[in-house]
Amino acid sequence: MNATQGKRDDMGFVYLVMLGLLAGFFWFMWYSSHTNIVYYGLKF
Repeated sequence: MNATQGKRDDMGFVYLVMLGLLAGFFWFMWYSSHTNIVYYGLKF
């Protein structure tokens, strides 16, 4: 395995971790304040 392959794998791993964190963050926001989001959505 050369350096470029290793670097690409590392970037892919970081990308997956970032996607996972974003998904978890949005799920937590939706789960903890779903009623507030619906309220503001209907309000605006």
